[in-house]
Amino acid sequence: MKLSQQNHTRIDAYLLANKALLFLMLLLLLYLIFMSCFDIGFACQHKIFFGTECRSCGLTRGLWSCMKLDFATANKFNTQSTFIFISIICQILFRFLLVQISMVHQFLKHRNFNTLFSIDISVIVILFIVNMKYYG
Repeated sequence: MKLSQQNHTRIDAYLLANKALLFLMLLLLLYLIFMSCFDIGFACQHKIFFGTECRSCGLTRGLWSCMKLDFATANKFNTQSTFIFISIICQILFRFLLVQISMVHQFLKHRNFNTLFSIDISVIVILFIVNMKYYG
């Protein structure tokens, strides 16, 4: 009984974290839409202080271009924007499916939870490694 209760608590915490991540990523997309619709932009503080662009300069404009499916322009703004956009979309879909499956079914039993958690961590690690390899 105690092991089952601990497992249930772990699953609940994992699902809560996934809901929070899904919410934050959807807020990011709404932020991009808001910034574009009202033509509001923030100057890069690194560029203001040091006179050189930082690694994230142009990322907001690049992500907005990706949302319009204009990947060539997005890469001109920031070379990482296409990769980050694809990563965000994949994570949103994965988190949404995970939350939906867990709400509809009692899918997350002990063995299934461990498998799902391993897949989740593997995807995040792979995305991190690809990002570090190609974008340094």
